[in-house]
This record gives sequence, C-alpha cells and structure tokens, in this order.
Amino acid sequence: MGAKFGFVMLVCMVALFAPHAEAAVSCGQVQSGLLPCLGFLQGRALAPQCCPGVKSVVAAARTPNDRRTACRCLQAAAKSMKNINYGNAAMLPGKCGVKIPFQISPNTDCSSGGGSVWGAAPPAKISCGQVTSTLAPCFEYVLNGGKVPINCCAGVRSLYKEASTTADRRQVCVCLKSITSSASPGAVKNAKSLPGKCRVSIPYQITPAIDCNK
Repeated sequence: MGAKFGFVMLVCMVALFAPHAEAAVSCGQVQSGLLPCLGFLQGRALAPQCCPGVKSVVAAARTPNDRRTACRCLQAAAKSMKNINYGNAAMLPGKCGVKIPFQISPNTDCSSGGGSVWGAAPPAKISCGQVTSTLAPCFEYVLNGGKVPINCCAGVRSLYKEASTTADRRQVCVCLKSITSSASPGAVKNAKSLPGKCRVSIPYQITPAIDCNK
C-alpha cells in the first residue's frame, strides 16, 4: 500500500494527473513513464529509466492550467506523504535536466505554477574542447606521474569554477569519462588523484565508469 501511495505522489509531481478534459497525457502514460523514479523519491538511487520518463511527461505539460494542476496535486500529496525524501525530490528536475516552476514541497506556492519556466534546462556552456585545453597542463602528470604542475591545478580550479550549472557539470563529467575511456590503468589512477592534489572537491571519481547522471 505504501509503495502505491508513493507512486501517486510521483504521478502528481510531474503532474498531468489533471481533472480537466484537455490534459495533454493520460494517467496511464504518466504512470508508465515515471514508475522508475519512485525509488529515488523514497531515498534510493536514481534509476536510468527515470529521467527519460520525466522529460517526456514534462514536455507534454504545455499549458498553464496543466502546470497549475500539477502544482496543486503535488502540494496535496506532499502534505500527506510520509516517506518521501524531499532532498531527492528537489534534486530530481536538475538531475534529469528539466525545469519546473515550483518546489516539490507541502508549502509550494501554486499561484505561479503555470509560468513559462518549465521544460529543458539551459544547455551546457562548456565544451569538451574547453575541458581538454584547460586540463592540457595536467596530461604529463596523468600519463607519467610525478609532481603535479602548478598550472595543472590552476586549470582544474578554473574548470571547477566555470562549471557552475548542472548542465555544465554533467558535460565536464561526460568529457572526462570520454578522455579516460582509452587511458591505461596507471593514467586513470593519476587522473583520479588530481582533485585531491589540487584541493578541489568534485562529486565523482574520474574514471571510465563515471555515472554522469548523478
């Protein structure tokens, strides 16, 4: 029963469970697309199938009425839901690269829930070429070890500061994953050590196995 009720919360969150006849999608479509997100909203890991469903449902919410209805459903469910992880709920849109015009909270203000800030998040401003050129001073250390050059750490810190959005950070992650995918084990080990040596904290390890959706 708890899992079913949790899924009702999830359906309300993206919200096309609307009472009016012109809803963009059916409840069945929402359930099918968003079922993989239930675990994440209850505090578990983000399933790979979750974000594609979130994006498809958000894309279908085209009208202000749909969005306000979504907000009201979310607000009502959030007040009665006991086992939702609100930290994960707040992170879900960003993790999936979408925007919604309200917070996932019992205190949501639905008066602006139909606004235009809904849909795809801004694209990344950082390119893989920029990542490669900024980290070029690090390549000697990554390949051969030894002492980390001062300009290498300067590049690492610069890139860390420039990656100020979720899209930018995800793009950097994807670029690093690509760069390390053909590297030797020794080079990967050196790459993994760079953030610590340069006193920069990043939320993942630099390896070919990086999950850039987290």
